[in-house]
Parts: sequence; structure tokens; C-alpha cells
Amino acid sequence: HLRIKAVTNDNDEPKEGAFQELYLQDSSGVRKLLATCRNEQGTGWQVLLMELLQNDDTFCICLPPKGTANKFWVFDFCQRSTVNAPGAYALVHTSMLQMEESIESILRVISRNDEVEHVPFTLYRVHSLK
Repeated sequence: HLRIKAVTNDNDEPKEGAFQELYLQDSSGVRKLLATCRNEQGTGWQVLLMELLQNDDTFCICLPPKGTANKFWVFDFCQRSTVNAPGAYALVHTSMLQMEESIESILRVISRNDEVEHVPFTLYRVHSLK
């Protein structure tokens, strides 16, 4: 598992949210928070880390520069039975909606496996990537 330590700067608080299958458009839901990050995105790539609070799973989400033909990426650092990969894997998407649906499908499986109604998470914005 990837452990997250202080990837946000002093002016950028992490975004707290929770995946709930019945409330996908909720203000603290995946789609709303990713849309907020996309709207606040400057020039260049935006890298986010999503940490699931109940089981320490971590995803790396890469939003391409706006107005480019680049793809949306999700890196999952844990093996999933729903994805036929022996370990960590990457998913590539042509749209933000495809990426959101992909993340939601992973969270849906996690919530069922852990028998919980919602999966709390924190989104961190990564700064100064080189």
C-alpha cells in the first residue's frame, strides 16, 4: 500500500468524501469532487491521490491538461479480482465520465466485500511533480 504524507500544500486542504451507491451525485461523492478538482485545475497534468480510509487502499488519478487528446488514468496499487491483473494495474479512459464510472465500479466492489454502505475517502492534490 502507498502511504500518503503531506502531498497538499498549505493553501490546499484535502477533499473528504464518501462513495455511496445511492448518492453518486452527492456533494461529497466521487463525481462531484473530481469535477471540482477538474474545474480548479491549472495548466498541465493534475495528479490526485485517493486514499480509502477504511482499508488503506490508494489510487492515483491523473487528469490530462484541458483541451488535449490525452487520456485519463487511474492507477490501482492493489490486486482486484474484478480486474484480470496479477497485482497493481492502470486503467486508461478517453473521458472523465468513463474514469468516474471505473472508479465507482471498484468502490462498489470494495463496499460489498467489506459489507458497508459507504466507502469514505480523501482526495489529495499532488504538487510539484517532476
